[in-house]
Amino acid sequence: MNDRTRSGILFDVDGTLVDTNYLHTLAWSRAFADAALWAPMNAIHRLVGMGADHLVPRPVGHDGPEATAARTFHYQELIGEGRAFPGARELVTAVHNLGLVTSLATSSPRS
Repeated sequence: MNDRTRSGILFDVDGTLVDTNYLHTLAWSRAFADAALWAPMNAIHRLVGMGADHLVPRPVGHDGPEATAARTFHYQELIGEGRAFPGARELVTAVHNLGLVTSLATSSPRS
């Protein structure tokens, strides 16, 4: 390996390092209700991680811009309940200490 090439690892944050999948599910469910739409939570849960352009039409059959807009508000209400999975911090630290470039990624909005 030359000086410009280093091995690394990419960790997904939501649902992998941090227990947030059900928070996303609940935020989407509430957002759908705000937009007078409905989808079963188990259907929403299976789609968490997809962008809104895919997540909304699959369970309700069409786009729902009102739901997409409301989702951010509802997720902000819930995000304080997110918790790192046991051992997540130690795992990231251990990988970093091995000399690997360590990156975190998420499809969630920056906020």
